[in-house]
Amino acid sequence: MVHARKEMAMNADQAKKDDRDNNFVVRWAVAAVIVVAIGAVGYNYLARTGSPDTAPTSTPVQVAPSS
Repeated sequence: MVHARKEMAMNADQAKKDDRDNNFVVRWAVAAVIVVAIGAVGYNYLARTGSPDTAPTSTPVQVAPSS
């Protein structure tokens, strides 16, 4: 009987620890998804508009001489 009570207490403690671990993992997963989503939006924005640092320089247009 004493052994059964001790086992029940260990199971309750283990369940509480498992819940804490699950919450920890879920928080990290949500944070990772948010970071990836912000990175993807930023990448797409820069890919469409172009960054001022990476904008191509305009090449001069050569005009044909008049005859």
